[in-house]
Amino acid sequence: MRARNLKPGFFKNEVLASLQPATRLLFSGLWLLADRKGRLEDRPLRIKGELFPYDDWNIDVLLEDLNQNGFIKRYSASSEKYIQILNFEKHQTPHWQEKDSTIPSLGSIQDKPKRKPRTIQEKPSNYRADSLIPSSLNPDSLLTSLFEIFWKAYPKKKNKGQAEKVWEKIKPTKELTDSMLKKIEQLKKTNDWIKDGGQYIPFPATWLNAKGWEDEINSEISPTDPQDLRMWEIEQLRKKENEKHI
Repeated sequence: MRARNLKPGFFKNEVLASLQPATRLLFSGLWLLADRKGRLEDRPLRIKGELFPYDDWNIDVLLEDLNQNGFIKRYSASSEKYIQILNFEKHQTPHWQEKDSTIPSLGSIQDKPKRKPRTIQEKPSNYRADSLIPSSLNPDSLLTSLFEIFWKAYPKKKNKGQAEKVWEKIKPTKELTDSMLKKIEQLKKTNDWIKDGGQYIPFPATWLNAKGWEDEINSEISPTDPQDLRMWEIEQLRKKENEKHI
């Protein structure tokens, strides 16, 4: 991250003030991630891991709020997604030794002549089929949603930012996420994961890196009924006592 300036006008901007506090905080956080031209990669999971590893915020939604209200511009170049912070150079004075931007500028994309597609019939101006596509079909939005489902199910809430980075690298599908959730529910009932207060449960990032959902369960699964659980615990104590005398 880089050091940037925060001016009093930030708090008096009426449009910015109409947005939720999380969106406002994200806007100032983007300055720290942007290069000297105010550009950065449009990667919501990575941005969240850098700025808000301890908060359950949907960064993709917050970025779109900033985009719709004219504070940033989300754009694509060479199949990659980027963000341009608007008026960045007007308010920021990067250090003279800071490296120049390597991200294509928004202007260079807009200046390129657009090739008209060869179609027999143009879409009517009021054609709205594209607007009917649900946001869940957006790959980044879906990936973020699946991660939040995994995070809610995983019993050890530690190092969320690291877990998100591994999740982004793996890019699990909905089917794979379902497999993970099923294995997690099974592991929650095993002796390894419930004994001694769950201290043997691995960190989420470690479990994901090791593909824990593919491991076989070798330890015993404890019953869930309270009466059966008590009998099971007594049986475990008997086994330990017998092992001592062998």
